[in-house]
Amino acid sequence: VQRFHDRDWIEDAEAKGVLTSDEARELAALRDLVARVIAVDDFSAAELARNALSGQSESPSNQHIAAE
Repeated sequence: VQRFHDRDWIEDAEAKGVLTSDEARELAALRDLVARVIAVDDFSAAELARNALSGQSESPSNQHIAAE
């Protein structure tokens, strides 16, 4: 099974018997969750430029706050 951006490698693995349907479903769900987490850091060029020019971010401080 080869992993390319233009193919569904999970579907290929299931079709070849490398993964069961349950394993394929779980991997697909995890892939989608990872994509949602990564998308949180998707900022437009205008947002990045505005923050760079002002020298500040929109967060109140640089403290690390644990996720709830």
